[in-house]
Formats: sequence, structure tokens, C-alpha cells
Amino acid sequence: MRHARVRSGNLCVLIACVVLVGFGSSEEEAIRETVILELDINLEDKPSLVVPLVSPEWLKQRIIKVYKRPHEQAGSVAEAIIEASATFNIPWQILSSMVGTESSFDPKARSIVGAIGPLQVRPEIWGELNYDLKNPRDNILAGAFILQSYKARCGGWECAMAAYNVGITNFTLKKKLAAQQKYLNKIEENGFWK
Repeated sequence: MRHARVRSGNLCVLIACVVLVGFGSSEEEAIRETVILELDINLEDKPSLVVPLVSPEWLKQRIIKVYKRPHEQAGSVAEAIIEASATFNIPWQILSSMVGTESSFDPKARSIVGAIGPLQVRPEIWGELNYDLKNPRDNILAGAFILQSYKARCGGWECAMAAYNVGITNFTLKKKLAAQQKYLNKIEENGFWK
């Protein structure tokens, strides 16, 4: 699965074309490339946004099949993941795998330490983000914001995910190394790129 890098102004047009074209065969890939070229989008420009080439419907069906979530619940979570992926420039596969690991796609999940929602955000730490953390969409957007901020601090997705799990302080001080590795292994097991 690839990502098309586009300027923000072309986002809606590209999404519409990708949804209409479909996915899978090399013929479809050629059509998609042609559509992108006809839109005069220079894929070599430095991107301001990464658009995931996956439909919310495909992701919804995968959540229903693998995690046995109700249709409406799976649909709203899938849409939020795709939105957060585009908003925060995070691969949808990472966000999907994290939601699977953190909550098994249960928007009402609650941990023993008080973390809530699909991405298990802790309100006492992240409440100031101006997101309604009980709302699945806002919870995923808040979690994506946190993950992106950790990536900016440590330089890569693996360290960002580890910091997300144990906290940036524990990560920086190299504490809870076994927990970090266990979490990364779970993320890989829940991988949506398989």
C-alpha cells in the first residue's frame, strides 16, 4: 500500500478519484497513476499532507471481521482513523494497529489507570488538548496528536509508539524497556499492513 503526497488544496479531488478508481490490480494502479497525473499533482513536491490510499469502508470491514465490532461503531472509528492519518501525517496502518492494541476498537474502553477510548488517552494528562476524549473521533485525533508530538521528539515511529505506551518521561529515561518491547510486539501482531 502506498501513500500519495499532495498539496492540501487537491485533497478532496484526489480522494474522490481514488475512491472511484478502486484498488488491487495493476490495471487499477495504472489508472490511479493516470488520474493523479491528469490532476497535475506533482508527487515530487515536498508534501504538506499524506493521503492514505485506503477507504474507510475497507477499514470498517476489516475491523468488523477481525475485531467483531458493530457496523456503526466500526465505521465511525475507521473514518476517524483515516481523518487522523491525513491530519497528522501518520500512516493509517500505525493508527489502526495502535487502536487494535490499545482498545480492540472499543470506543468505550477504559483502563485501570483511567485511560479512555479507542487510543486510551488519559484525561488527567491530556485533557487540556481541547478534545472530548469520550468521543471516539476526538479521542483518535488526540491520540494521533500525541503520537505525532512524540515522533517529533524522538525521530521515528517505533520510538513514538514506545513513548506513547510508557510515557515520554519513562521512554527518555529508558525505563520500562520490557514493557516498550512487549507493546511494539503487540503493535506488530495487530499490524494492518499484513
